[in-house]
Amino acid sequence: MKSKVWTIVLSAVIAFGLWMYVITVERTETEQTFYNVPVILDGESVLQERGLKITSDKDLSVTLKLSGSRSALNKLRSSDITVLVDLTRIYEAGEKTLPYTVSFPGDIQNGAIEIMKREPDSVSLTVAQWDTKSIPVEADLVGTPAPGFLIDEQNMTTDYKSVTISGPKELIAQIEMAKVTVDMTDKTESVERREKLTLCDKDGNPVVADLSSVVVDPYMILTKVPILMEREITLKVDLKDGGGLKKTDPDVKLTMSFDKITVVGNPAVVSKMNPVIELPSIDLGQVNESLEGMLIDIPLPEGVSSREGDKVEVSLIIPEMKTITRYIPKTQFEKIGVPRDYTAEITTGGLTITLRGRADVMDKIYEVGIRVIVDVEGKTTSDRYKAKIIVGSTEGIGAIENPQKPYEVYVELTKTESVG
Repeated sequence: MKSKVWTIVLSAVIAFGLWMYVITVERTETEQTFYNVPVILDGESVLQERGLKITSDKDLSVTLKLSGSRSALNKLRSSDITVLVDLTRIYEAGEKTLPYTVSFPGDIQNGAIEIMKREPDSVSLTVAQWDTKSIPVEADLVGTPAPGFLIDEQNMTTDYKSVTISGPKELIAQIEMAKVTVDMTDKTESVERREKLTLCDKDGNPVVADLSSVVVDPYMILTKVPILMEREITLKVDLKDGGGLKKTDPDVKLTMSFDKITVVGNPAVVSKMNPVIELPSIDLGQVNESLEGMLIDIPLPEGVSSREGDKVEVSLIIPEMKTITRYIPKTQFEKIGVPRDYTAEITTGGLTITLRGRADVMDKIYEVGIRVIVDVEGKTTSDRYKAKIIVGSTEGIGAIENPQKPYEVYVELTKTESVG
């Protein structure tokens, strides 16, 4: 019985203590200040539909001094408080001062917390008329490449031809183009670089204004600037003696519209080019009269061009020439270079040789001795072999032949029996 009484007394003491705690602590009214409570801007999409946008600092916050029961305030955090600004009431640009609403989590009973003080008691915003447009992108090259190198501006590229800009209407109106600057000072090879854009006016000058509120998409541009090498190359046309003419004759004159060209192309290719380009030679034995304005192609590697063009004009002056034909019997043929242990017999009966020379010396043709020489050195089979025509000592007379029908004779080569 005594134990039961003590249990009842203890229970009563505990209950009284809990009641006193609730009365003196949990229900005691107190005040607490919450700092840097973030402000939520509601209705920005509506502003965009109206062509407006907030341009001031969006990271807004307020300080709230709250009063309420200790239990309610103890479980409240700044992040639990919702501070909301309704932007849908804005219809035009300018400086705006708007009220805000404060709400608390749903588990806090209505009226359990009272707002004693707001700092500030309203929110100030800057609203701008907003605009969006597309502007062209231009590469702005500064500096010059190293001597002997130049910029291939025709093949310069950017990965975007235009960009989109958005921002306050008065700023967007000033911007007409975007430039990407690439420094080409002393460059000897192509440049590939991603650079930030500079916003410029219609004259290409940078816009002088605070452009921090302007959004550029994309704002970095990849620019590729090819570098070319230029070099001077000599052109050469060789003359081959023949038909009674020599390239050293004073009345044989070769002229070219130009004998030097400036080539331009990939540095890796141009740097390896021969300093002299050998153009097709001219066989004087195949030229029957002077040539005026003959165009010869200039062979250049792929991707390399000449500032002077791809053809050179060549003129050749020769004296007046005459031709006659003479039949040379095989008795006047000579064999040379017959291999050891072989015999050689020319079976061709003779050759009709065309002789050409200056008109003033052709009267002396009767004095000319003609040799037909067949060289079979290193040959061991019977066949037709080219004959070399040697005209006697009279200057200005020589043999000419048709390249499609050269002077040839048939030679039978027979191996001799060795004597034991």
